[in-house]
Amino acid sequence: MRFLYRRGSFDDLRKELHDVQNAMASEKFIMVDLFFYALLFALLTYPAGSGYFLFAVIFSIVYLSGASLYLLLRKWLKSGSGFKQ
Repeated sequence: MRFLYRRGSFDDLRKELHDVQNAMASEKFIMVDLFFYALLFALLTYPAGSGYFLFAVIFSIVYLSGASLYLLLRKWLKSGSGFKQ
């Protein structure tokens, strides 16, 4: 069946890869992804906690610390003091 599959041109593949990289690195995607990771972490630690309040505290701490770390790294890398290649 491989002979039925026709590969795209190199430029088409490069454009598609560029579009995927832009989508994966967008700020909205990262914040939504961080939300789900914080929710998963809070759900996994829920049995060790004592209720909804501790669940909300753990979720808030994980989400806010991740978001602040992301924003600080983004600011640091945009300012030009990041790693040079």
